[in-house]
Amino acid sequence: MVGRALPYEKIAFSVLSAVALGHALQLNNGVYSDEALIWLGVGLGLGMMALLLPEKLYLNRSGEMLCRSLIAAGMFWQLCSLLSTSPGFYLRPLDPSVFIFGVVAAAMLSGSVLSNSATGSSGLQVWIGRFRFPILLAVFVMVGVWLIQASPAPVIDVDRFQRIGLDALLKGQNPYRAIYPNIYLNNDFYGEGMSVNGRLTFGFPYPPLSLLLALPGHLLGDYRYAQLAALVLSGALIAYARPHPLSEALVVLFFFTPRVFFVLEQGWTEPFVLLTFSAFIFSLLRYPRTAPWIFGLALASKQYVFLMVPLLPLIWNAKAAGIVLAKAMVIAVLVTIPLALWSLPNFFSSVVTLHFKQPFRLDALSLLAWLAREGFKPSPTLCGFGALTTIIIVAHLRRLKGAGNFTLASAMAFFGFFVCNKQAFCNYYFLVIGLLCISAAIATEVGREKTGKVSA
Repeated sequence: MVGRALPYEKIAFSVLSAVALGHALQLNNGVYSDEALIWLGVGLGLGMMALLLPEKLYLNRSGEMLCRSLIAAGMFWQLCSLLSTSPGFYLRPLDPSVFIFGVVAAAMLSGSVLSNSATGSSGLQVWIGRFRFPILLAVFVMVGVWLIQASPAPVIDVDRFQRIGLDALLKGQNPYRAIYPNIYLNNDFYGEGMSVNGRLTFGFPYPPLSLLLALPGHLLGDYRYAQLAALVLSGALIAYARPHPLSEALVVLFFFTPRVFFVLEQGWTEPFVLLTFSAFIFSLLRYPRTAPWIFGLALASKQYVFLMVPLLPLIWNAKAAGIVLAKAMVIAVLVTIPLALWSLPNFFSSVVTLHFKQPFRLDALSLLAWLAREGFKPSPTLCGFGALTTIIIVAHLRRLKGAGNFTLASAMAFFGFFVCNKQAFCNYYFLVIGLLCISAAIATEVGREKTGKVSA
């Protein structure tokens, strides 16, 4: 059941949802605007269509061609967006030739992947066919390194959290007790009592695993190198979990979603979440005995990942899911507890209670921000968890099964949770785009019979 394929129709709607959501983020860098909210709604609707479509497969070869065409159109749209808009927000005036070359090279190699034209008889074609995806990974690394060097000091609190927390850790100090400055001119970004005299009253706001994963990049000069490596490794794991030209193409679609380099510039931790999730899916499909332990790393990567736990029965039965969760919790505790016990009150206030105290943001790209602008003030907790719970229940009532459906349901559960929350910005939806692409990538040819029917 783990390797169950998804109908091509589901893959098609997942692709459309990812592209629409990427365009919504592109319009205003993931910050609220009326047009961005409309495209956000389009992406949500398309994603829900993917989730709600029946499991019966209607399209066979024509379905694959449809998906290839949609991915090609999405890539063209995204690459044009990348070339027409600055890839970051705080870029220094450096030579853009590396960025332009990278995007053009990605476009050419993507065309080879989608047309499968690199399987011809000439030596050059065979060479390209064998190495085109590693070359794509190298191109992405090249552009990512250029971006990091072009924007060495983004003005965002996340960057300060990472750098100060990592410096504290290297000095043998507790990052959850370190002093972090309020880099903004007002306290609108923080709740009451969370900033006093220009200093924040909480410590490092993310779980320890994200700090440990960022450490190698920090030692190399910039923690974002580790995040770039996480994105590249995620892409490789997705593509090689179920090797297929469509899987490679979907990785490229994700790599060049218009705001991907903006996410990298800002230093958000979602690349590490995607790495652990991609590793979990890879292990689930290739080395299933290791999957529970890898899932533990996913749980330890960020606070909201625990929201995926109710979806585990989409992969295993209830008893097996309980065993998997128990093993995962062992790993999550082992990687979290050393730094947490260093000062448990500081850890708890920084990682847990802080996020309940954060204020409602009118600039959030969410339905609640729009309602607030219209004079309504619904409860973020009730709406967010209500949307999440509804989508999880729908997934179970639909009796969706397999890794592809689990990933798709996770994407939509997070999508619903974020769109109905008090804070929802580019990094959160970037994770949703990644999950949508993963769900489609691992579902391409798995379990398909020549008759075109889906097998378990």
